[in-house]
Amino acid sequence: MRRIAATLAVVALLFSAGAAWADYDDGLAAYKRGDYATALQEFRLLAEQGHAEAQNNVGVMFGNGLGVSQDHAEAAKWYRKAAEQGHVEAQKNLGGMYFKGVGVSQNHAEAAKWYRKAAEQGHAGAQNNLGFMYSNGLGVSKNEAEATKWFRKAAEQGFAEAQKNLGFMYFNGKGISKNEAEAVKWYRKAAEQGLAQAQYNLGFIYANGLGVPQEFVKAYMWWSLASAQGHQDGALSLDQIKPHMTPTQIAKAQALATDWRQANSQQGSKREEQNVDLEAERKVLNEKLTKIIMKTINWTPLEVTEGTLNNPGPPISQTCPPDVAQRIQEVSEEEFTKLLEQISGDLASGISSRITKKLNLSEARLAVDTLEEFSSWPEEDQKAFQETDLAKRIQQLVLPEITQSLKTVGQKFSQLAPGIFEKSEVRLETEGIIKVSEHNWCLQD
Repeated sequence: MRRIAATLAVVALLFSAGAAWADYDDGLAAYKRGDYATALQEFRLLAEQGHAEAQNNVGVMFGNGLGVSQDHAEAAKWYRKAAEQGHVEAQKNLGGMYFKGVGVSQNHAEAAKWYRKAAEQGHAGAQNNLGFMYSNGLGVSKNEAEATKWFRKAAEQGFAEAQKNLGFMYFNGKGISKNEAEAVKWYRKAAEQGLAQAQYNLGFIYANGLGVPQEFVKAYMWWSLASAQGHQDGALSLDQIKPHMTPTQIAKAQALATDWRQANSQQGSKREEQNVDLEAERKVLNEKLTKIIMKTINWTPLEVTEGTLNNPGPPISQTCPPDVAQRIQEVSEEEFTKLLEQISGDLASGISSRITKKLNLSEARLAVDTLEEFSSWPEEDQKAFQETDLAKRIQQLVLPEITQSLKTVGQKFSQLAPGIFEKSEVRLETEGIIKVSEHNWCLQD
């Protein structure tokens, strides 16, 4: 019976990431409850085995002194390991280390390099940072048109700082034709998200009638909101504009500011509700993708043999009566199928969870819809899809996790296999099929 164990162990080697996912989830749960020492222990174990997401997390913990003494050099080391695997957040983080000269020697060219890698993967923060580098000629040749391009990419994703920066480029005609109306539009988007500098800028525009009618009440409102967040120029501007306003206008502006805060709070609650709905949809997509991955996981057991794993004997078809050999094979396959389904399920669930989290929602929808129909496509259509950016991105996400599963070397299988041997033997004993010796079913020693 040991031969089937050897065969299934090789198969399980490919599908043994369940324990790794459990370790990662345990680390994440510990981090969320503030048990940073335990979180670091779990993340670091996986990080040392090449798990990119865990490597980035270890970098964050060293960088912030969470569960360990703060060590920026160590943080940069782990960011680099993850970044070199294409982890987008780690690429942005490593770029930040080079930009500030924290944990590494300051190097704006290296900062721009890593920001670009993350920006090209769609990271809004990195896109904004790369725009800043181009705007100021840091690590790259100054190019305001290129800066505007990257600010726009991030701004269109809703990144408030980039919206403010794009507004600045339009307001000053940098890298793009001067357009005060467009400046107002982007400043407003950032201001509505609560960005103090954008609120101050919008107040300045209303105070001076630039691209909009001059309105001291709205100027006062936006400066009031900026000032409430500690913006010093906003507070100074309030003092300067008050003498030009009536008490009634000031009261109206203050009321508008109060209404804005209340409305913004309500919108925040709605966004939280929308996020709950989006998470529910992600959960459904994750379940669908898990089923798709499960269909691709197959295993083929070899015939049970006499002997041991290290010293297998002849197949039982050669040593046992045909009906006995058939029954031993059937029971062995049934028990090991249960184990492999559990292990394969853990792997499929883990991979699908990571994919749906790293893809944006529209990409996740497209990926699931496509993969559900993929097997029925003509071969040429399948090959064409494999060359698309979405397919390549999914592959980039999956391969590191498969590599991680290979490194775990069937830990879960090794833990559970002895019990499966025992279950098979107990079942067969109830049917009167008993081994003639410790290692053999029918072969006499």
